[in-house]
Amino acid sequence: PMSTSTESASTASSNAIGDHQAGADLSAADSALDAHYQRMSRKQLNAVMKRIATLKAKRGLASRQDVRQLFSEAGVAGTAAATSGVADADTGSEDTGDSEDDLLQVTGRTAAPVAGATPLHADQAPSVSSSGATPVATSGLEQYPTFVLPNNRLGNASIFDFSEPDRQQIRALAHLELAALFDKYDCDPAFRKPSSRGRSASRRSVVASCFGVPLDQLVAKESGSSSSDGVPQLVRWIVGQLERPEALRTEGLFRVPGSLQRIRQARERAESAGIKALMADTEQQHQRLTADWHDLAGLLKAFLRELPEPLTSTAYADFYLKLRCIQHDMDRLLGLNLLVLLLPTPNCSTLRLMVDLFAKVIEQHKHNRMNLKAIATVMAPNLFAIQSSKKAQREGANLLAETGNLIGLVEMLIKYRTIVWSVPEFLIKQLREPPNKLSQLASTSGGGASSAKKAAKLLRKQAAAAAAKTPVSSLAAAVVDSPVFNSSTSATSIQNQQVSISVHQASTNRSQLVPISPSTTAAEVLHGLGCDPSTTSLYEVGGNINERRLPGNTQIYYLLKINPTCSWAVK
Repeated sequence: PMSTSTESASTASSNAIGDHQAGADLSAADSALDAHYQRMSRKQLNAVMKRIATLKAKRGLASRQDVRQLFSEAGVAGTAAATSGVADADTGSEDTGDSEDDLLQVTGRTAAPVAGATPLHADQAPSVSSSGATPVATSGLEQYPTFVLPNNRLGNASIFDFSEPDRQQIRALAHLELAALFDKYDCDPAFRKPSSRGRSASRRSVVASCFGVPLDQLVAKESGSSSSDGVPQLVRWIVGQLERPEALRTEGLFRVPGSLQRIRQARERAESAGIKALMADTEQQHQRLTADWHDLAGLLKAFLRELPEPLTSTAYADFYLKLRCIQHDMDRLLGLNLLVLLLPTPNCSTLRLMVDLFAKVIEQHKHNRMNLKAIATVMAPNLFAIQSSKKAQREGANLLAETGNLIGLVEMLIKYRTIVWSVPEFLIKQLREPPNKLSQLASTSGGGASSAKKAAKLLRKQAAAAAAKTPVSSLAAAVVDSPVFNSSTSATSIQNQQVSISVHQASTNRSQLVPISPSTTAAEVLHGLGCDPSTTSLYEVGGNINERRLPGNTQIYYLLKINPTCSWAVK
């Protein structure tokens, strides 16, 4: 009797669902089952309801949720504007409203700078589907607005263009600017002390040679045999292997797990015999066509996961999470920019190498089915410290929402990789200035909250004083043209002057005079010296800057106006 009742109920449910699919109301399906419900036990009723849910799912009546939507940020999906044709550009985790400032990045206008920051310009509106799910056929990059750095006669500087002493000063200044930025939005993230994992990893590093070793110790140990860019040999070699065309086209790269046994064997080989032995073994596998790209990707993820401190640093983990409190897109991007500048050199260099690899993987998304959302979802746990604090866990914090926020940050790192590692012009301007009260606060801030708050107040006072002295009509010109002229300097006098600079060549250990004009660039100076700009660079040395590598489009005359006491070198 039980099987007969269950079978008849299932048949009735199938017919009722078929009627509903044809257009009947769902209540008809419920009424068709009422007669059978009266004669069922609880166990039979559960079986029937499970059958109904299965039939609904098969016939498309139930909404099916993509697994990737589980990791999406709340509010990340925008809807296209029906009247203006402009999509919502806010891809953060909070609704920014419909104020005019929220549409500046998609209309080509710029917002007010933060603490003297040079605003970015948006030249393209984002394309975001109303459903929030990114098809595999698209890269996913189009969901974010496109920002471009304004033209700068002094060249847009990267953090890698500065020497290590200059980077330390930039980190101190970036910490203060970050405190002022969060203070603007009434947000107070917590600065975390380095965890005890670093001390235990130091003891383990006596035995281990690659995995579980602090990144700075690993780079220092390899400094005699590798380049000074701060990237470990193992990471650079694996990235070089995965950048091969056949590897980038591998379906599910970084998502599909490799063989745990082969990954363990490769790890043991690197630990015992060294990286060169692992490289030789892999090359033989390539020759035999037995190499597995998923194994190399899994080895790289294992290396990142076992770092005592994540690439993005535990100290500023709460700052990354609370970037969602910054409602304006350009301010949020500035906050991410400052956080990247705060990273130690090995972390900063390794993270940039990883992000460049992710961008190349996304370029082949039609072959490997790994778009922006897919690669960010897979790699976020390997780049950030995701574990919530004990206090947050006691308060019932949603770990899944925290992961979604970090996935959004990985997406921003990939999309804006050319901007995030650049040094804002206002930071370089502060770096050139002689020591003052702000510089003293920067040198003593470290990570202290009291010094950062004092610096934030001082920055607000300076910004208010500058805004009171500067006419509103001249603010737009200050965005495009850097303030490189003195009040007594005119364009006509510049054209009539003849200037030469003495450039020291490290390769020949000699100096040579090079005439320049207002339009002479760093690349032209190198050509005049018979050097190849692709292999050599012109450096600015001195004038409160220890050493800075100049981009090829830097106009030397205007830089000389700002830093007249500097010297020049070719390396």
